[in-house]
Amino acid sequence: MRRLLIISLILVFSSSASDNSDKRIKINNKTGSATITDQLAKSETISYLLGARANQLMKINLSSDEGMHFSIKDLRTGLFLDGATEFDGARTWEGVLPTTGDYRITVSSEGVSGNFTMNISLK
Repeated sequence: MRRLLIISLILVFSSSASDNSDKRIKINNKTGSATITDQLAKSETISYLLGARANQLMKINLSSDEGMHFSIKDLRTGLFLDGATEFDGARTWEGVLPTTGDYRITVSSEGVSGNFTMNISLK
């Protein structure tokens, strides 16, 4: 039983830890925003980490070709935010953040390649 508990805890913490390939987003203190410009190949994903506080209002807008979208995962809880799950195809999102900690924003490409710009604001 104890071995099972230890293995379960290891799996929980390893799945919520940041991946070495995540890129850290730095919010400009004066403007409360960040703009990311990047590119994706067909069927590729890029993940970004953003540290934020509970009850902050976050807005994200993705400008790209059709077929690109993003998801937002609260790494503290391991849950995706409503309207920005892996299956929502989000290109815009606005909401109040539920916890303090890191959020993983993953931009995905489904069958297209190209450049994108993602604007993020925190208030």
